[in-house]
Amino acid sequence: MTKLFNSTPFKIILAVVLGAAVFVNLVQGMYLDENGLLTLYRGIYQGERVFVDSWSEYNMAGVLMYPIFALYYQVLEPSLTSIGVGMVLYTRIVYMILRLLIAVYLYFTLKKTEFEEGAFYTALFYFLFIVGWRNFSYKSICDFGLILLICFIFRYCQHNHGFYFVLMGIASCICILAYPTMIILPFAFVIGGLILSYQGYEMIKNLTIYGITCLVCGALYLVYMQFTCGILQGINSFMLFLNSSNDYDDSFVVRLGMMVLSYVVTAAIAYFPVVCIELYKKFRAMSEVAAEVILGVYWIAFMVAVCVVKVDSISYSRYIYGILILFWWFPYFAREAKSSYTVVGSYKQADISATLVCWVVFAITCVSQGVWAISTNQDITVPGHMAYYIVLAMIAMLISNEQYHHLVTGLFLAEIFFTCIWMPDKNGGFHHVFEQRFYVTEGALQGVALSQEDYDKNQQVMELMNDYVTPEDKLLVTFAFNSTAYLNTDAIMATGSPYTRPQIDTQLLSFWESNPDYVANLVLIDKGIDKYQELLESECGQYLLSEYANEVATNGDFVLLSK
Repeated sequence: MTKLFNSTPFKIILAVVLGAAVFVNLVQGMYLDENGLLTLYRGIYQGERVFVDSWSEYNMAGVLMYPIFALYYQVLEPSLTSIGVGMVLYTRIVYMILRLLIAVYLYFTLKKTEFEEGAFYTALFYFLFIVGWRNFSYKSICDFGLILLICFIFRYCQHNHGFYFVLMGIASCICILAYPTMIILPFAFVIGGLILSYQGYEMIKNLTIYGITCLVCGALYLVYMQFTCGILQGINSFMLFLNSSNDYDDSFVVRLGMMVLSYVVTAAIAYFPVVCIELYKKFRAMSEVAAEVILGVYWIAFMVAVCVVKVDSISYSRYIYGILILFWWFPYFAREAKSSYTVVGSYKQADISATLVCWVVFAITCVSQGVWAISTNQDITVPGHMAYYIVLAMIAMLISNEQYHHLVTGLFLAEIFFTCIWMPDKNGGFHHVFEQRFYVTEGALQGVALSQEDYDKNQQVMELMNDYVTPEDKLLVTFAFNSTAYLNTDAIMATGSPYTRPQIDTQLLSFWESNPDYVANLVLIDKGIDKYQELLESECGQYLLSEYANEVATNGDFVLLSK
């Protein structure tokens, strides 16, 4: 079996089949948040100014998305729409092409290290892994930056060239633009480098290069802000946004406490078999092979258990729990790693061990999880996505140990299930590729297959946009993150963010007070959404319904209002 898995024909067939499955499934479904983030990034392309016209901490990545939207709208749109590819499907394809290119780069990076045997499966796992959904988002763009940072660390160990610290700085800045709280990353990186310097590694010069690169990238972004909105105006608007934002239902202390408790629980689950094995070894002999097999079987049993608890709601979050178990196991596996992993790269420097590089990856994983943990209003599975970098390192480390093959096989079988069968759709939960869906034939979602409910809603929205809304109109779409309205019109987005929640807070009114030119002349409301009743009872909702009392048109559950 080992010989089969390592054979070139098998690897080629596996890569082609799984790669084809990924690209075929790109046309399936529409995850709820995909609407909102594409709207956010598209708004920057359409001329919205960061923080001034667009009140969101995640709009900074719009500058990275600008070339992608420009290529579509200015060059490719006529050709792609003629073959049934709309804007949403186009961005999905571009995203997966970029992910494929990074996977290839990761493969060739590892091929030049002592992890050569695991290079293919490590790169394949990276390509298959789903960061939320398969399209651009603040999570997936941050993921691009982090995996490139890790690749450049390996490259530096191979070539010992300071230029790679320039690339590391750029990769870190990509993370910050995508996920602003990742600004903690460069500071943590420098602190880690200083610790290595204290231990005898030559890092000071390279850390200086890294720091200067980050500062230059930051300065360039400030120049961009100055030319688009003005730095001072941008900062003032950002402070207004922070003061009016209410994205969290619980206080920071409560959220942090729940997150820490969740990590403690997963650590306890992870180390239960480890503790049992070590206690057993104190009284009876046990081979390392037997211990490793037990851990592999435990992980597989854990994954089966978390999935069968409630089969009808299986989602990628269940898989993330398994990833977190492996994250906690890394220190144990690193201790047991083969002594043959002594060097990385062609320079064969005795002080650059593969295990040390993996510990650096582990540190990056910890920092990124910590940043995501303090930023999210969701559970542990959101920062848990960032644990998969150490899983990549573990695959590279363990693939040569036959006793771990059942663990690696179980890991890939789970990933293949979520790649080929399960799919991100609606608001999560269990959705699969065999559900009946209907292809959209026009608009932003052209070429995407939606469920009957989502298809009907998209058609109703498109009809309203085409018949009653012009590019000169200022349109407010309530619950915009759950609607394709903004994606299907060139009207001005009369809200600070598609994630504005008028059913909960008054951020929308604060935005209009600061930006009177953006006060809406049209409001689109979805009466069929479960949050509609909350809108009726909220201060902002009552204001909207009293000010916009003229019914322009209705279609299904959607009603278009004006003053």
